Amino acid sequence: PCLVINKTLSRLCPKLNELLEVGGTFEDAFNKSLARGDLKLIEVQTHQLISDSKALPATQGDSAEAPREFLTEDGVYLRVTKRDTENNGTIITFSDISYLKLAQKQLHRQATKDGLTGLSNRNHFITKLDDAIARSKRHGHKVALMVFDLDKFKQVNDTLGHAVGDELLKSVADRIRENLREIDVSARMGGDEFAAFLDQIKDVREVRITADRIIQELHQRVDIEGIDVEVSWSIGNAMYADDAKD
Repeated sequence: PCLVINKTLSRLCPKLNELLEVGGTFEDAFNKSLARGDLKLIEVQTHQLISDSKALPATQGDSAEAPREFLTEDGVYLRVTKRDTENNGTIITFSDISYLKLAQKQLHRQATKDGLTGLSNRNHFITKLDDAIARSKRHGHKVALMVFDLDKFKQVNDTLGHAVGDELLKSVADRIRENLREIDVSARMGGDEFAAFLDQIKDVREVRITADRIIQELHQRVDIEGIDVEVSWSIGNAMYADDAKD
């Protein structure tokens, strides 16, 4: 049973705190919270939070298990650690790491996404494409690469302004993304050049269907702040491993 529960736990995990206050063991209360969905495991680092297996050694004679991370139903990220003490007691610590998770997401987005359109950036796209090609070697399917280049985009910027140009690029990104499957990846490669690859393709007919659908979308006029913008595209396709080995 729990001997001491600090007030912070009632703020971070009110329902778990209620279960503990009625005199149940921590193991029972914690497992019940998991079963009810009050807590959701988001990163498995040990097989069990409470375990009879030998714990990892810590300083000053204590022992500790590797931390595990959970998400509460209120959207709070928690890191939970367990440390056994010399007098056969246990200290379990709940740390609010929401700020850390937010920072990690922001850093990941900056490293992998194009800041304007939200599509993958060039480096991330190439990495994902290399991964897809490696999988295709193992499983025998194909990967199709499509590259889109906006014709005369400089004229849009020069005549209508960069703000309109940016909105046009975001509109293009949305149209490409909306016509792909979840397993496909799209990217802004730089300037007015976009790319996408179709993963796990069986034959070229699948590519033609998707490409035709995207082309039809891209050739639609775009209304940006009351300005009717008409654009045209240059588009190229290639298939791994029919056309190239990389």
